[in-house]
Amino acid sequence: MNKDAIRRYLIADYHAGHRNMEQFCGRPPGFEYKTNANIKHIVRPQDEIIFLGDVIFRNKEFLISMIKDLPGRKILTKGNHDKHSDTWFYNAGFDFVCDRIVIGKYVLSHFPVNIEEGQINIHGHFHNVPASRWEPYLVERLTDNHYLCSLEIADYQPILLHSAIGSKGVIKSLDFPK
Repeated sequence: MNKDAIRRYLIADYHAGHRNMEQFCGRPPGFEYKTNANIKHIVRPQDEIIFLGDVIFRNKEFLISMIKDLPGRKILTKGNHDKHSDTWFYNAGFDFVCDRIVIGKYVLSHFPVNIEEGQINIHGHFHNVPASRWEPYLVERLTDNHYLCSLEIADYQPILLHSAIGSKGVIKSLDFPK
């Protein structure tokens, strides 16, 4: 890869300021600081970070303080906790806001979405909780081409999109433990 080429990274379910994530998903205290340190170590200013939804949980000021100092272009595919307007997220430091984004064969989203033949959906939302606790209407969408990106499984590190499948932190959704 050209050392100057733009690299695209994935982060799922950032949940800035959501202390219940420590109990719900076993995240360490201050997980946002650990995640940000990893982002700053890996992502360059010319790179992109695609946040696969749920970047915020109530505390707007905390999210703004965490996002503003991150390197790279920040893209958000909105999740169920991202209830603010697109304009609010632009003002918070995001460069692009959408429900899903398609890059080549990859469909990137917060929730698993219906995809066409040959496409691969990398999504968040399910974290590291057993598949038996996932919403049935979302499970019905899953195919062999759906992959769960989990911040917890990735040890709070951004995942490089072009090598995401088969990497630590991205697991075939249908193979996730029940």
